[in-house]
Amino acid sequence: MSHDDVSVINAVAKSNIPGKSKIAAKLLQRMKSVSIRPLTITYNNILNACAFSDPTVEARQEVLDIAMIMLKEVQESCGANFITYGTALRVIGIFEDDAIAKWRLARDTFRKCCSDGHLNKLVMNQLKFAVGPGQYSLLKQEAIDEKTGDLRREYTRIARLGIP
Repeated sequence: MSHDDVSVINAVAKSNIPGKSKIAAKLLQRMKSVSIRPLTITYNNILNACAFSDPTVEARQEVLDIAMIMLKEVQESCGANFITYGTALRVIGIFEDDAIAKWRLARDTFRKCCSDGHLNKLVMNQLKFAVGPGQYSLLKQEAIDEKTGDLRREYTRIARLGIP
């Protein structure tokens, strides 16, 4: 993928264009159709477009659907990172209206982040934003090493290396 391709999606993500998540996802599909392989940063930019879409204007379910598709694609292709997981949690917190669905999506995203070794403070902050205080406490408890009081090393193994 060229720097220009990433730049176009990034520009769309940072814009105030209505429907920017859908535009960014279409740009990704167009790039893939001409055999340009997207990188993690490309997916993160699309997730960013979703996270900073206007929930009062955008089709909320469409933004959430795009984000969840992008999360799954990046996990299955080039690999998600802590930015991916943190941004996905932000989207869930803003765009999922059903409390039970929000809990399940946030919990599953958080647990996948942990198992992938990308847990860090950014992810924890976005988790806190996405779920209620009681739910946050439950998941935080899962992530804390009882002996050290820190995040479990196996959950932070890649994030600690500073690998984006």
